[in-house]
Amino acid sequence: MPMTRTDYFRFRTHTSGLTDDELIHFDWFAKMAMYDCWSRPLLAEDAAIHMNLPFQPHTMADSELRARIEHWHHDGLFYRKLDEDDGRLTYYLTPAGGALWAAERLPVWDCYYIWESATGGGWLFITASNRKIASQHLRSAIRCRYINSYKHPRTYRLNGCWPDEDFPWPRFKRAWQLRIRVKRDNGQLATYWEQFEKERTGWSDPEELISLRLSGALPWPTS
Repeated sequence: MPMTRTDYFRFRTHTSGLTDDELIHFDWFAKMAMYDCWSRPLLAEDAAIHMNLPFQPHTMADSELRARIEHWHHDGLFYRKLDEDDGRLTYYLTPAGGALWAAERLPVWDCYYIWESATGGGWLFITASNRKIASQHLRSAIRCRYINSYKHPRTYRLNGCWPDEDFPWPRFKRAWQLRIRVKRDNGQLATYWEQFEKERTGWSDPEELISLRLSGALPWPTS
């Protein structure tokens, strides 16, 4: 069954004072930070598509939303800069904004991973502080035909802080990165999406974190 709005907000602490409509935007900017991207506010007409949700996330008027974003900026929860291409304002969570989001969603960082492709394709990188999470996700991606590869991954231990210094949450002193060569075109392979979702053990954005908790694969913390 598709995720409902009630499902989406089932796992939050209500410690921040944010409404559900406001928390949607912290989810969005948390997601963008995980992709290392600055972003504009998530307008109501675009929210469901960009958040990949089967319901309307919020109904705030554009002017009201921009005013709240500016308020959060002045409170030190968001950075702000001008997009050089079109002259519009973009935003990024500060460490304080990231901490506010984390206090609401209680992410399990030990199960967090980053999935990225090398520029130009041909290589896939999975990085996590937990080597088991990275390995399980890669094996599942191959088994469920999400990626097409007949090569063995190369495993690297990353020393120093990961992710980079712009990440608005605690960084890890050690991480593991699996690198595997993949075919750019998956050919005629059909991904077993249902099985791929069932086998998920890690998360890379807020929606995946919520889905894992809804499925029971990642329990809600008891303390």
